[in-house]
Amino acid sequence: MDATFLYLRCLLFLFCFLSHTKAGAVDERQLLLKFKSTFENSSTNSILNTWNSSNPVCSFSGVACNGKKFVREIDLTDQNLSGFLVLDDICQLKSLEKLVLRNNAFHPRLFPSEIFSLKNLTYLDLANCSLQGPVPKSIGNLSELTLLDLSYNNMVGEIPSEVGKLTKLWQLELYCNHLNGTLPFGLRNLTNLENFDASKNLLEGNLLEFRFSKNIVSLHLYENNLSGEVPAEFGEFKKLVDLGLFKNMLTGPLPQKLGSWSKFDSVDLSENFLTGTIPPDMCKMGTMTKLLFVQNKLSGEIPQNYAKCTTLKRFRVNNNLLYGVVPPGIWGLPNAEIIDIRSNRFEGPITSHIGKARTLPLLFASYNELSGELPDEISKATSLVSIVLDNNRFSGRIPRSLGDLKHLSILYLQSNMFSASIPKSLGRCFLLSDVNMAHNLLSGEIPSSLGSLPSLNSLNLSHNQLSGQIPEKLASLMLLDLTHNRLTGVIPKTLSIAAYKSSISGNPGLCSMYMSSFPQCSPGSGLSKDVRIVIICFSVGSAILLVLLICALQENLIGRGASGNVYRVLLADGKELAVKHIWNTDPSGGKSKAFDAEVATLSSIRHINVVKLYCSITSEGSSFLVYEYLPNGNLWDRLHTSEDMKLAWEPRYEIAVGAAKGLEYLHHCLERPMMHRDVKSSNILLDELLKPRIADFGLAKIVEASAGRDSTHVVAGTHGYIAPEYGYTYRVNEKSDVYSFGVVLMELVTGKKPMEPEFGETNNIVSWACTMHSSRESIPSMVDSYLPKACKEEAIEVLRIAMQCTDRLPERRPSMRSVVRMLEEGTGSKPQAWTEQHILGVFETRAETKMSLLAIIICCQDKISDAYRELLPVLSEALKSGTATLKMLNCLAIVGFVGSTNSERRPKVPCKLFWSSFILNLSVMSTQKSIRQRAVYYFSNRLEHNDKLVRVAACEALALIFETGSLDKFWKEAKDHSNCSHMQQSLRPAPQEARLPEGYQPPCFVADMFFPWATDAAAKVCIPRLVFHGTSFFALAASDCERRYEPFKSMSSDSGPFVMPNLPGEIKMTGAQVPYFLKENIDNDLTQLMKRAQESEVRSYGIVVNSFYELEPVYAHYYTRVLGRKAWHIGPLSPCNRDNEEKS
Repeated sequence: MDATFLYLRCLLFLFCFLSHTKAGAVDERQLLLKFKSTFENSSTNSILNTWNSSNPVCSFSGVACNGKKFVREIDLTDQNLSGFLVLDDICQLKSLEKLVLRNNAFHPRLFPSEIFSLKNLTYLDLANCSLQGPVPKSIGNLSELTLLDLSYNNMVGEIPSEVGKLTKLWQLELYCNHLNGTLPFGLRNLTNLENFDASKNLLEGNLLEFRFSKNIVSLHLYENNLSGEVPAEFGEFKKLVDLGLFKNMLTGPLPQKLGSWSKFDSVDLSENFLTGTIPPDMCKMGTMTKLLFVQNKLSGEIPQNYAKCTTLKRFRVNNNLLYGVVPPGIWGLPNAEIIDIRSNRFEGPITSHIGKARTLPLLFASYNELSGELPDEISKATSLVSIVLDNNRFSGRIPRSLGDLKHLSILYLQSNMFSASIPKSLGRCFLLSDVNMAHNLLSGEIPSSLGSLPSLNSLNLSHNQLSGQIPEKLASLMLLDLTHNRLTGVIPKTLSIAAYKSSISGNPGLCSMYMSSFPQCSPGSGLSKDVRIVIICFSVGSAILLVLLICALQENLIGRGASGNVYRVLLADGKELAVKHIWNTDPSGGKSKAFDAEVATLSSIRHINVVKLYCSITSEGSSFLVYEYLPNGNLWDRLHTSEDMKLAWEPRYEIAVGAAKGLEYLHHCLERPMMHRDVKSSNILLDELLKPRIADFGLAKIVEASAGRDSTHVVAGTHGYIAPEYGYTYRVNEKSDVYSFGVVLMELVTGKKPMEPEFGETNNIVSWACTMHSSRESIPSMVDSYLPKACKEEAIEVLRIAMQCTDRLPERRPSMRSVVRMLEEGTGSKPQAWTEQHILGVFETRAETKMSLLAIIICCQDKISDAYRELLPVLSEALKSGTATLKMLNCLAIVGFVGSTNSERRPKVPCKLFWSSFILNLSVMSTQKSIRQRAVYYFSNRLEHNDKLVRVAACEALALIFETGSLDKFWKEAKDHSNCSHMQQSLRPAPQEARLPEGYQPPCFVADMFFPWATDAAAKVCIPRLVFHGTSFFALAASDCERRYEPFKSMSSDSGPFVMPNLPGEIKMTGAQVPYFLKENIDNDLTQLMKRAQESEVRSYGIVVNSFYELEPVYAHYYTRVLGRKAWHIGPLSPCNRDNEEKS
């Protein structure tokens, strides 16, 4: 009986267990199916196809179970899932330990609090899931977490101290958010933490919390606002191998034992204010690959140990105060990919060790005191692409062996003491694009082989002792400078145009038959051998080409255009040409206007990104243009008809930049600016390296300077590319080309044609893009699905540029020069001669802080003068005591905004003592009245005994300010909708204001937004113009949103509220808050001025904002990083008044 009873009990237990297991599995499957149903695209997602009621839950793709068949892991990485992220169902999975949903397209939401019920969760990855709002304090309840990844979201606020409760955490990723505040106190409790990354946020404070992180392996906090010193304890960390703290405000010396205890791999502390010497033993274990200390204030010599660090790939210590002889082994690092020691005080030679750097493509050593001859062994560094050695003391001959560098593209040797002749062997460097040997002692003739280099775009040989004739082939270069040499003979006909006058002046021995500014040559001497060949092309080539075309017209047809067909012609010597047959539209039998326009345009163009015209051939009833033949067809075919030869992102980007540069040359670099007027992808041809060339100028028309830049009246273009202004006026300008180019950019990014049925009623890619772009979640889906996901971020940046180019209002479109700048800055390119530090400078400086002053901007306007009253004596004392030093005086920018006549509000500080700390001049520009009554009087009366310090209109810095009284009257008139005559009169630039003084080139030009002409004035002398805004980042972001999306147009009355789209948070406004000139179609002085100001701002380098930055970091981040605008905040708060200034 007992045995039977025991048997029944065991059987009952087994039945209950199996029933419970089966019921649990069914329950978990239903939970996951409910979770799947929340996705908007679940039916089309391949990985979720296995999530159905007929499959066991453990066979679901992306799902893993434990030994008891309960769901342990869910991983749905990179599935492009969309919809609202609802986790109520899966948070009932009590055995769930790992949840990964990274890189999906969910709708924005706060951090899902339901996750806190998952007490067994050890691995939580919600990166790039559109989360917003703060990191909740309840995160500390997930005590079992070992990994937490919330990167690439829109989270704001401070990192909660409750993170310190996650004591089992070994990896914490918070990078690319909008987090602010200091690093929380509780981080010291994370003793198991090995990897921490909170880069690209708005964090401030110091690094002291990491003094206790002895197990840290990788620490990244770059691109924040951290300050203070790197803790000495970092030098004792035994496991640290990767340290990234660049783009912060760190000061002081580095721990000298840093990296000496572990297999250290990478350190990047660039763009800080670090002092002291480079720690010597970071490569002690022989594993280091990256040493990056760019733009600090490090001093001393390069430690000898790094000459033996054969694993180093990136060695960058440029822009510091380092000195001494570079250890020979540094030049020969066998695995180096970049050696950059620019802008230091190094001396000595480049040794023969350079020949061992077989993998080195980038060698930068300019602005030092290096000397001696370049060794022949440099040719053994066969991977070299860029050699930048300018502004040193090198001497002797330039090695002939440079011709063996087959990959060499950039060669900068200017401002040295090289002598002898230019090696002819450089003609073998077929990839050379930019050569500068100016300001040396070079002699002999210019090798004609340089003009035959297919990629050469710029050649500067000025200020040497070169002799002989100018090779005619040099005329194909975009930038050519042969000035101040000893050249003689006839100026080639192709260079005998006004555009080249400034390129060949300073050579008394030159003569010309075509240029009145040079001595006239005798008629017989004017025909060189090359000129006679061109004449033969025109006279004899006509018969040859016509016969070839007649024999095989159709089979050689390669293109059709609005003004004629294009044929490929193969000559007897194997050379291929492209011949365009222009249709004769003149009833009288003469040449057509299209032919005249194209010949006149192309004959004056010399640019690597514009198709070359060899010659023109005409006869009765026929007109032909002979071009270079480009074997890879055009961009349209590559994007839309070639399935087997799809373009990757890199060539697409290079095509965008190259085509933009071609249009920039037409719009901005010719004596008479030109419009293309038919920009489209089929008019962008591709050479054998897929480099772009702008083609088909049959509809181009020269824009006469005397008639303004809107003088063309001929309808031109192709459907889908034509700018909207053609619909209401024939008076268009080069901004119509910008619109068409924006459509081409959209083609490159999306892979779609300009007109597609899927675009809806308009069939227009621009309208479709605007609709998609208004919803941030839809933007990634616009990128061509052929492109890999790694390229999407860069592609989206190009798409944003395309959106600006296709703005419906021409004046709001950027110029092609701005487009080129925006495209290049997307890859990190910045102007070399001017950096952000020259403008941003040091606004928060205490006497006890040892930092050099690269730039100071002092604001003394009515509303903010008090904020800086205490700053001046602090800076004066710092300079006087030597705790602050000046570096690079020629780049120092002191800008004084003087807008008050109230003597009580002027800074009560001994100005003479302060300004005498600087040995430089100061210029102030304002309205005429303000210059007369305020600025000049103010400064001159306080520095009358030190005239070398202050001279109006001759200085290293320039300020353009607006008169307070004029501004008040302006807004009063604007409110009354009157003509704002006072403003117009006040702003109209007088001759002495509309341009900078002769020979005067400050590092930058800061001007109030109401001086739109300032951008062009700065551009004429090639310096950046900054727009001064007396407003906040929030106001700038909101204003951009109003202009871009016009959300107020959906309201029936001014009292109705509307939400500003795409701004951080939910911002509501009413129609009454929108400026009238945005709501109403009014054309008066005010609206004209505002349009000019907006257009000028778009073309400027960036803006300076008078902002309470501490109160609006989210909008500052949005304006600079999301909208991609360059901006610097200059106040009104500083450490000097932080305690007594009301932050409101």
